[in-house]
Amino acid sequence: MLHTLEQEIIGHLRLDEWQTADHDQKKSIMQGLFQLAKDAFQLDIQLLFSMPFGFEAAYGLADPVTGDIRVNEAKWPACDPIEPLYYFLHELRHAIQSSRPELFPREIEINSRYMIQFDGIGYKVDGDDVITVKLEGSRGYFTDLYLASPSERDANLFAYRCLKAAGASGRLEQIHAMWTPKFHYFTEENAPDEFMKTVSEIERLSNEKRA
Repeated sequence: MLHTLEQEIIGHLRLDEWQTADHDQKKSIMQGLFQLAKDAFQLDIQLLFSMPFGFEAAYGLADPVTGDIRVNEAKWPACDPIEPLYYFLHELRHAIQSSRPELFPREIEINSRYMIQFDGIGYKVDGDDVITVKLEGSRGYFTDLYLASPSERDANLFAYRCLKAAGASGRLEQIHAMWTPKFHYFTEENAPDEFMKTVSEIERLSNEKRA
């Protein structure tokens, strides 16, 4: 199913149309691609173009509880035309990860419930609740860990593959490189162990917070 959707999205991507589309037309193109995913996986989610308080600087966001995705249209005028599409596809993949975890490897299913941010903020999704904890460590370490986390790598590769197959280049390669983990603090081979160690710490701190 995942491969079929990817091929459908690639088949519907028309980068020449995207490049010349105005703001509202770009939103319409995204909504069409979004509908493909909703129909394929019977998803009960929304696509929104505004960001919640505290996330105004982000390019996009996937709600880990509802599965809704947000793409920050306020950033579009100042960025390369391919970037909004990249971040839309990235967040769309996150929505599928959280809504249909059985389709993904176990580490991505775990990552859809335990999330790490650049600044060491960790989240545990517990039903309709999200428990927030502060992890100990440097920003550099958590940047590496965030970029190397299973769901982030999967979402970035998905967006990259779709746009590459549709004929994008240049800025696409730069965006992909920017979101590729650098492994300054641990090796690629050790990344899964580092991730699971952090998941255990998020679980411990979440339990303490609930106590």
